[in-house]
Amino acid sequence: MPIIVSPTEKLPTHHASLTDKDGRTVGIITYLSGAPSPLASGRAPVDRTAMKTTTGNPKYSDFEPPYAPIVQDDWSGGRSNAEFERNVAMYADGNRINTRRTNRAFLGGRETYMTGVQAGDMSMPGSVKWVGLVGASRYVARPFAASSSYTAGRIWVLLRKVGTPTGALTVRIRADSAGAPGTVLQTSTLAVATVTDVISEWRVIAITDQALVSTTQYWVEVIGAADDTSKDHWQVAANNLTVATRQSTAGSSYALASYDLYFRVTPTLSTTNGWFYEYKGSMYYVTKPSSGAPKLYINGDRGSADSNSGTLTLLIDATKTWPVNGWAGCVVMIIGGTGKSEPQPWRTITGNSATALTCDTAWTMTHDTSTDYVILNAASWTEITGHGMTAPVTGRPLIASKGMVYIPQGDAVAMVRMREYNNAGVWTRAFAADGTNKAKLLIETGAKIWKANDDDSGSGTGDASIDSATPAAWGTNLTFSGTKVICGSNLYRITGFIPYPDDQGAMAPWVLKEEIIGFVKSGAFYPLLLQEMATVRSPKNGAAAITLNSYLYFSLMNGWESYYRPTLDDIGPNLGEGLPSGRQGAIVDALGYPGRTFNVIDAGSAGYSSLLAYDNSGWHEEYRAPYGQQMQAMAFQVIPGTQPDRLYLTAGADIIYMPFPSETTNPLSDPIYPYTHEGSLVLSKMYAGMQDAQKFVKAIRLVTENLSAGHQDIYLDYKVDGATAWTELGRFGTSPVEELDFSEQFGLNGKELEFRLRFYSDDATKTPVLSVIIIDTVTRVPNKYAYSMPFVISDEGLNLRNQPEDSSAAERIALLDTWASETMLLLRSVNPLLDNRLVFILPVDSRPLDASIHTGQWRYQGVLVAQDA
Repeated sequence: MPIIVSPTEKLPTHHASLTDKDGRTVGIITYLSGAPSPLASGRAPVDRTAMKTTTGNPKYSDFEPPYAPIVQDDWSGGRSNAEFERNVAMYADGNRINTRRTNRAFLGGRETYMTGVQAGDMSMPGSVKWVGLVGASRYVARPFAASSSYTAGRIWVLLRKVGTPTGALTVRIRADSAGAPGTVLQTSTLAVATVTDVISEWRVIAITDQALVSTTQYWVEVIGAADDTSKDHWQVAANNLTVATRQSTAGSSYALASYDLYFRVTPTLSTTNGWFYEYKGSMYYVTKPSSGAPKLYINGDRGSADSNSGTLTLLIDATKTWPVNGWAGCVVMIIGGTGKSEPQPWRTITGNSATALTCDTAWTMTHDTSTDYVILNAASWTEITGHGMTAPVTGRPLIASKGMVYIPQGDAVAMVRMREYNNAGVWTRAFAADGTNKAKLLIETGAKIWKANDDDSGSGTGDASIDSATPAAWGTNLTFSGTKVICGSNLYRITGFIPYPDDQGAMAPWVLKEEIIGFVKSGAFYPLLLQEMATVRSPKNGAAAITLNSYLYFSLMNGWESYYRPTLDDIGPNLGEGLPSGRQGAIVDALGYPGRTFNVIDAGSAGYSSLLAYDNSGWHEEYRAPYGQQMQAMAFQVIPGTQPDRLYLTAGADIIYMPFPSETTNPLSDPIYPYTHEGSLVLSKMYAGMQDAQKFVKAIRLVTENLSAGHQDIYLDYKVDGATAWTELGRFGTSPVEELDFSEQFGLNGKELEFRLRFYSDDATKTPVLSVIIIDTVTRVPNKYAYSMPFVISDEGLNLRNQPEDSSAAERIALLDTWASETMLLLRSVNPLLDNRLVFILPVDSRPLDASIHTGQWRYQGVLVAQDA
């Protein structure tokens, strides 16, 4: 007889039924107080939270589920971690946040834009105050006197959005009219949609070219949309000083503002590419234009001193014509001759005349004409002319053992050598072509100078090869052996050249090419067995290469490889989640620093280039350039004394530097270390160990240092269950512990939780410091139920329609026993709360109710328990 069970069936055959995948069905009649009754069945929730669901520290993991907080107190594992539970010392992403120190996250260093490499005018941060372009400050204008005659093509503004402005941001260049904004010379706008986040950034806004005349006063102006409100408007960065900035409600009458606008006005220039090199204590930069002669620059100055007898607080050089006080705040260091052996061979410059530097403390040794010096910690670069270079520089200049510099100009143009020296008391700089020797790349190792060429004949048919020469004194051209070592196919270019031990541990030249790498020994090229490199053949491969400790590191596509014979490891930063769209690119330069490498990522003219650090634990962002400002090169310089050391970078057409703490490796221990004004830390997605579990967040606590409401703050944003936009939760402004409670909003609910912490400071010497984030969660797994059904099964039983059952009681119980160990079942019931459930059943508890051993008719009673699958 068919078994019919349904909540809507008016005359069911049974109170419940179980059906397996093969269609076999058992009907169940439930009993209450010894009589058949549909009221006998019931359900009860199944406890599924016996396990711990947090990977927090032991002091937090003692909580009993479901009250298990999610805790993170370390970010030193770096970025690119999708899920928190996979690595609790990593995070998803960061922007200008220092996460390299265990149990600390704080603002990164503040970049400094330098002068001398391109024309332009600027007022750049320090400390940052935000000004809303609404109401009395809808129009904000700042005057500047053009530093030279140049054609302006870009206006830079440090800005952010509050809410959603109703219209575009407008920027202008205006003439001066009796000390006030005058005729509008150029206007441009920035659309609201181009700024997609509340995080601030420098935006470089193009204007029609405008000729500016040296020393003439102009105004740069920013204007908010007419219908903006206090909740929806643009903000621009300024400092707290009342200097020259004017503000206006309608753009007709301007009043002096209590802040001073930050800005830049620059020409329209392409990205600067080239190489830094440090020679005899000074930092130089040589450009690599797309064609034609390069430019050469020096940071600061250098020379040979005169006697300072009787005036030991001075360093005197009569050959100079310095701008008065142009070197104030810089550092002068003795690098040769009398004074070099002083216990402290450097002094801070407090001021200067045209020919003398005044120092903060007197020298202990009297200078003479043998005293050679360099000026460090300068804000500007000075162009060096007369170098004789006529073609783009193709590789990093080589500082050779004979005290000179060799600068390669490729396969078709002879390299140039350079030297600087004390010539009878006069510092002298000289350049010369090194005969007809041509080189693309240069290194020195094994008492030899090695050159690498793609085709030193310049014919387009030559070989990718290297050759060596014995170092020579100035005035003598290098003599290369002429016995070239061919390095793989001439179809593919040499991209890198570096000294590193060969297979026997002897230092040798290593050649990196588009398709292979290898070393040269005994006049032969030995490629590594890296067949896979040919499948990703690219000019990116090997373009950046350094050695650190015992390892060789080099770029491969958008990745970074670590080699230590015979192991090659791919270490990122394109592993894991990698870099997001708009920030991806090849590593184009790298340098070693104790415990880490620094890597420049060029994201192109339509992306955000960046400086990343790799410290064997993970990747950390040190700096992110403004949109479209490509980064190409870098170098490190130690500044004596307490001033921060410098990591120089090219960004767009500029040279900038990032600060590094002096006399310590911890920025938090350096009282004059300058912090950037804003950064953000995006935590990995949090699931509390179970992706399908619902989390209820009632409160979030931060353990911090240095918070001061309105000055050093941390804002918290969130996303839930794959949302694309961040929603602000609130602000933390009190240390050491502060809690945001979400009771009034009935908590924060979701299965997938994402959080972003935004760090702010209005004082460049202070930073918020995050130690711990504690997310108080109640984690609830999807509800599951158990269904109990007291039953009686008999051999002569009738169903609810008084029809006989199809099988004996023992056969039906035997089938239930089989199902209890083998299969899922479909439960149907007259009770709608139990109906249409996929379940498994527990072994059936049954016993005889009564029986006739003579007739063989049996009746069993028991309880059938089914649980949601």
